Amino acid sequence: QEVVPEGIQISLKLKKLGLIDLPIPCIDIDGTHIGSCDYDGQHLLDFGAEFLCPDYFPEGQACTLPLNPGMYGGEPLTITFGDLPDLIVDLLASGTYEAIAHAYRADGSEMTCIRISAELE
Repeated sequence: QEVVPEGIQISLKLKKLGLIDLPIPCIDIDGTHIGSCDYDGQHLLDFGAEFLCPDYFPEGQACTLPLNPGMYGGEPLTITFGDLPDLIVDLLASGTYEAIAHAYRADGSEMTCIRISAELE
């Protein structure tokens, strides 16, 4: 078990699974990147803090880097989105998606790789 340090960078690759898998590109919408992009780890925590913290964090862990070893997660997460641009709605139609995230330390060395599957309805 290892501390997730400040400065961690996340390289995310998303695809919609199907007869032919469809890669989801990195899209910039009004300065916000969505999709297969590179992200600053703290920025992702800040973005998701409203629905992640504190429910999916161990007791005593602040919703900030560094992240200490511990049990993160819990019940399946349901997120309801408000009005989204048509481009996003068209891109994220219902279906099964796969996300592969590589986490890189500030020195460029890879810390971990995570694979997640999600179902959008």
